Amino acid sequence: MEELWPRHFVFPLDKRDFHPCHDTDIISGIWAAKYFSLIWWKLLGADIFSAFQEAGLDNDEQLAVVGKRYGIIRH
Repeated sequence: MEELWPRHFVFPLDKRDFHPCHDTDIISGIWAAKYFSLIWWKLLGADIFSAFQEAGLDNDEQLAVVGKRYGIIRH
């Protein structure tokens, strides 16, 4: 960790900072559901954005159709 830290972070490693090597809470603790939800929200967001991309980001009429489909624009 001490070797990799300077390559990926601009701030110095603190002596008490051990969380990059410790993920027990994420996998088995109270963070498991929160982490799982975060992953799903990112997936859903990417999926919705891809629908807008497929409609054409410069095509206002199609964007409105996609927006209505996802409830972003009211009918």
